[in-house]
Amino acid sequence: MRLIILLVLVSIRPLLTQKSNFVDIKAFVLEKKSKKPIPGAVCYLKNNEHIGNLTDAKGYFTFKFPKELTYDSLVISFLGYKRLNTPLRLLKLKDDTLFFKLERNTIILDDLVIEAKRFDLKRLVLKAVENIPKNFPDKPHLLNGLYRKVSTQDNQYTHLEEAAISVQDDNYKKPTTSAKIQVHAFRESKDWGNMDSITLKVVSKIQEKASDRWGITTNPLNKLYESNYIRFFNRADTYFNLQTLNKYIDEHYLFELMDISTINGDTIYQIAFSEGGYPPPPSGRTYMKINAEDFAIVEFQITSSRNGSLIHQVLMKYQKIAGRYYPKFFRVTAPRLINQDMEDGEYNIATYWFDKVKVKDFEKIKQKHVNDPFDSEWHKNLVGDPGFWHTYEMLIRYPLEQGIRTSLEIHQPLEVQFGNHE
Repeated sequence: MRLIILLVLVSIRPLLTQKSNFVDIKAFVLEKKSKKPIPGAVCYLKNNEHIGNLTDAKGYFTFKFPKELTYDSLVISFLGYKRLNTPLRLLKLKDDTLFFKLERNTIILDDLVIEAKRFDLKRLVLKAVENIPKNFPDKPHLLNGLYRKVSTQDNQYTHLEEAAISVQDDNYKKPTTSAKIQVHAFRESKDWGNMDSITLKVVSKIQEKASDRWGITTNPLNKLYESNYIRFFNRADTYFNLQTLNKYIDEHYLFELMDISTINGDTIYQIAFSEGGYPPPPSGRTYMKINAEDFAIVEFQITSSRNGSLIHQVLMKYQKIAGRYYPKFFRVTAPRLINQDMEDGEYNIATYWFDKVKVKDFEKIKQKHVNDPFDSEWHKNLVGDPGFWHTYEMLIRYPLEQGIRTSLEIHQPLEVQFGNHE
């Protein structure tokens, strides 16, 4: 009998350990003056937006997150109200139900109150889309940057990839498939995800078929770069095609003004939108920011979600150089298909940071160095220089968040996991 009890305790110990690695947050979200509940408010972690939930009809929400992420902040957002941003370390999370109160947001410009529904947001959006050819690259250019992808399972971080890359692009009138990507260095951690070999084989076969039949990119570096939807402005099936937008904007799009800010002397309008046959009210998770000085789209985010859980999200930010807007930051959060259960907490979160843009006198990427856009195992034979990452300027500027590092190092130090790539 003692042996049986011992075996049972040993078998459940990993489950108990795993449970202790998570923190639960439970709270109500109320309107500040009326104290009435706010249903449908978006609640998530600021630096880990895939972790979160929506409030229900009573204004209540709950979700769990790894204790390694307690450095993060809780964001509560609802259109028409001021966004709350509260560091988790300031909250009493142990067995307490918290209460948050949102205050209505009044947007003031030149001492006048601007009501979003009366403001001509449609004209502003159409003008920005019309100006895409004038505001975005029209000449060949070279981008140098950092690629990073982290993977999660049950909201715990399980895998890391990093690469130093260069991207040679022509202009935004040509398709993204014309871009050339070169990898200068690569490293990755061990993958601690609970992967099903059969599922992986099925997904791999589907990708091969899609690549062969329709020419769909399977290389994650290229897929991430193709998330710059503004590059598709000549295609009719995108958010940023002027003809399509003109045709459907009155019946199939809703817009709300989220914020007006001033950055470096320029006025920036943040506009939430939703689209569809019967578009739902904008949630604020899908939006674009427009510079009123030159009608340029300086940032956009497209979010798909279900019952508060994020399904797919694209975030793009741009920087202005010599009168044109070039990519500065990409982030794509998408489901990670590694087992049959399709857990909500399984995501790949891929990012690009670009800091240097060369428009003139740059050395073109030679064909022999171009990363194959249809190679899903692009990194298998890449071995990095052990000393490269210690002096790589982009990594110093954009270090891995400490909470993610701590989560990844539950099993082994990252330096050990990198192995031959470090």
